[in-house]
Amino acid sequence: AVKAPIFEAPRHSRQLMNPFPVVHDQRWPIAIGLLGAAGCGTISWYVIANCMLWGVFYTCAGLALKRWRPGATKDKQFGRAPDGYERWAYNLSILHQAVILPVIVCLALLQGYPGRSVDWLRAPSEHLDPVSRHVFYSTVGAMAKDFWIYSRPVEAWLFLHHMATIGGCALCLSLDAGGGLAVLCAFLGEVSSATYNLHIIRPCLASKWLEVVAIGSVNVVVLAASAWIAFMDNYWMKSTGYVGLACMLFILRTGGVVNAAKKVYGEGQWFPECDLSEGR
Repeated sequence: AVKAPIFEAPRHSRQLMNPFPVVHDQRWPIAIGLLGAAGCGTISWYVIANCMLWGVFYTCAGLALKRWRPGATKDKQFGRAPDGYERWAYNLSILHQAVILPVIVCLALLQGYPGRSVDWLRAPSEHLDPVSRHVFYSTVGAMAKDFWIYSRPVEAWLFLHHMATIGGCALCLSLDAGGGLAVLCAFLGEVSSATYNLHIIRPCLASKWLEVVAIGSVNVVVLAASAWIAFMDNYWMKSTGYVGLACMLFILRTGGVVNAAKKVYGEGQWFPECDLSEGR
């Protein structure tokens, strides 16, 4: 007798029924590490709560973009090659990097700082105003949501990038000196990364040059700022950890810039013209 085939719902139906994918192995060490750090007092529960709230916000924003702005039509219009991530995922990253973070920084500037700008750059992290600290909270939430919002684990290089960023933000919140400078570096690094996502969804020569110039120049600034922090009055393990994480991010980001520059030099004539002012 021929067995009747077992009914299996279509893939898109399964995704609608379960919008949050199954937990992958790479998430367990992250969760255990954060809970252990909070339990030992290395990171406060207040910090983890703020980061998780931002993670929930970006998760909801991602689900909204996936539902109402998937971007399949725009991908065909601009000729974007499939890379395993849909257009809404890049728009979600740009939302954090080019919209949320500038708003946070503007609100922090409106509050002002009772002193010179250099004093703010050199101030301990505990003296930062609550609004400025959300540069780190929101960045951790934006990175953490990538570990559960997609239907598969992230690539190895992206995992290293995200873990270095999350670890760097946690370290920046505990600096004995250079807290303001760390905020500035985090802001510049994330805003410049928006140009990478922009080129992915708008592949053309103009967006490629913008990525190369923005990320390349910010890499140099952040590396120089890391050297300054290394000579401030921080505990030696904090200084060493900050410089190490900054160097790891520098290598990952510079590798991407070098590949992008090669494409600009070798294949620039094949990139189509694009209008960056058009809709997403």
